[in-house]
Amino acid sequence: MDTLNIEGILGKSPKMQACISKLRDAAEHTKPVLISGEIGTGKKLFSKKIHEMSRLHDGPFRLFDAFTQPRNPFIHIFESNISSVDGGTLVFHDIDTLPKCFQESLASHFSKQQFDSHFGKTEV
Repeated sequence: MDTLNIEGILGKSPKMQACISKLRDAAEHTKPVLISGEIGTGKKLFSKKIHEMSRLHDGPFRLFDAFTQPRNPFIHIFESNISSVDGGTLVFHDIDTLPKCFQESLASHFSKQQFDSHFGKTEV
């Protein structure tokens, strides 16, 4: 088996090679990507690598850590993160810590490919 290598990501196991292959596939488009895994498995690293390998690599990379935000983070998300990441990548980390209604709202907005904010519609 040929080993797939990406700088900063180590692993030769078949499962890790499958993850690296999926990372490369994800970097080829600009659709939302869900990265899941246990604590310490490299989710942030993988999201950064997808950004670096994508055509958006020259744009900003923003990490929104839902766990550290107030329980009603949407005003902050809409007005700060969405507008500041135009042409780049926005990562929602620890999204599972948000209440289910917020998770459903985010999923709905991403499926429509736009967010409604105080300033009008923002395409994503």
